[in-house]
Amino acid sequence: MLKGKAGRILLWVAFLILAINMTFSVVDRQMRKAEAERALSALSARIHAEERRQGLLRKELAIIGSDEYIERIARTHFGMVRPGEKVFIDMGQ
Repeated sequence: MLKGKAGRILLWVAFLILAINMTFSVVDRQMRKAEAERALSALSARIHAEERRQGLLRKELAIIGSDEYIERIARTHFGMVRPGEKVFIDMGQ
């Protein structure tokens, strides 16, 4: 084994290499953790938006079979009217 000044220098060099390696390892892990947290946040926002959309679709599904919904679609999309109703057309448009 090396003795004296050369041994101490070699020990310090080994210690510095180990310390630098550990520092880079910690920084790399922190960067990956931050990236994973950003991805998690984006996915959480997407899940929240899809849950809201699902809630709206459930509400729409609940009213699709109702008479009010069928009448609204018949009036707005097909221009239908109830028997006996009078339709006024604005000729100014």
